[in-house]
Parts: sequence; structure tokens; C-alpha cells
Amino acid sequence: MYSSRALTAARSGFAFQRRSAVKQFAVALSLFTLVLFAGVSAAAAQEAAPAAESSVDYSFGQELRFNLRVDDASGVQRLTLYFRPELSSNVYEVEVPFPAGDTISVTQPVDVSKLDIRPYSDVDYFWEIDTAQGIETLPESTFTYEDDRFPWQAMIRNGTTAHWSGFSPQFGQSVLDTTEQALSSLLKLIPLEEVDPIDIYVIPVRPISVRRCSWPGLTTASLTSVNSALC
Repeated sequence: MYSSRALTAARSGFAFQRRSAVKQFAVALSLFTLVLFAGVSAAAAQEAAPAAESSVDYSFGQELRFNLRVDDASGVQRLTLYFRPELSSNVYEVEVPFPAGDTISVTQPVDVSKLDIRPYSDVDYFWEIDTAQGIETLPESTFTYEDDRFPWQAMIRNGTTAHWSGFSPQFGQSVLDTTEQALSSLLKLIPLEEVDPIDIYVIPVRPISVRRCSWPGLTTASLTSVNSALC
């Protein structure tokens, strides 16, 4: 259904750049574009690429769903999806089938268990649309693979973001206070000129249910829900 391969030098120079290099890449691309299109005929320059819109949704721990809609799609010959999870050395490539028509609307599911993807990591992706006029590459997009089973709250302070669920804002402040103290102690041991933004997720833990049981001849005992069938 989909394949992965090592990120080659050609691909790494083409997409999935680190954010710090985006501006340099944009300037170089702009200069290259000016030179390239200087010799293109006016008729060819007027060829309009198909309008397209992409999005992502997912079921945490199950699958990712990459969505694409292309208007005026009569000249589309092939759709290819590329994506790479954060810290992964693999780019996943999927040639996505689509029905013929003036408008294309497709959803490509991807089994999370087949991927090298970590919870709360970013995933970069983009689409390529092959037409008779050439290949259009949609802008690279990024989403965070966050555990969406919880209604998260968030609080930011000095580059640190605390994420929590099920508690008051005072809990988020306590998380930031603790993180700030720990980071201050760490920087005394390992001086750093700059610290990247930090995201901290406090995962809710399901409380253990306890039943009170009376056994003949024994004092009252507390049993967890696992052993509640004995009561």
C-alpha cells in the first residue's frame, strides 16, 4: 500500500527542510524561479495549475488519514503523497489511486503500526500532482501526532508549554513551576546558550476503582477492580 525508503540527498534538498533553513531555501527558490521562467513562452506561463487543498485527520494509535481535493482535475494523471515523521530517517511515499472526473476527492489511510512515529511528534507531508503540463508540488505542511483521546488544556511560559487534562489551570501553573526549577538546575550543570521550546504532556491516568468487601471471619478488605469478582 505504501513504501518507505532512506531519505536521499536529492529529497532532503527538495523538501522536509529544518525550519531554520526555510528562509534560505525560499530565497534560493525565488531566484531560481525568476531565471527559469524568463525563457518560458507567454502561452505556457498562462497554463493554470489545478487548485488543490489538503488536510489530515487521524485516530490515535490506529491510522492517519491524508485528504486531498483537486478542482479542475481533468488533466491529472497521478497523485503521490510523501510524508516523514519527526526524527525518522525514512520518507514514506504513496501513489494514491483516484477516480477520473472534473473534481478529485481522495483520502489515503495509513496504518500507524507500520510507521516509525512517536506520540506528540510532528509529521511533515506534501503532495505531488502530475498533469500533462508537468508536476505541481503542493506546499509542505506539518501536523502534530497528539493523543486526541483527551480534551487538552495548555499554558505557555518562557518557551515552555504545559499540556494537561482534567485539572484546573492551577495544575498547569504547577507543571510550569516544576519545569522551570528543573531547567534552572540543569543549566547550572550544563550551560547552554539557547534552549529550544519545550512541550510537556501530563498524561491522565485512569483511577483505580476500589471496592470494600466483607469476608466472614476476616476484617474488611480493599480489593482493586481487577479482583472485584471475588466480592
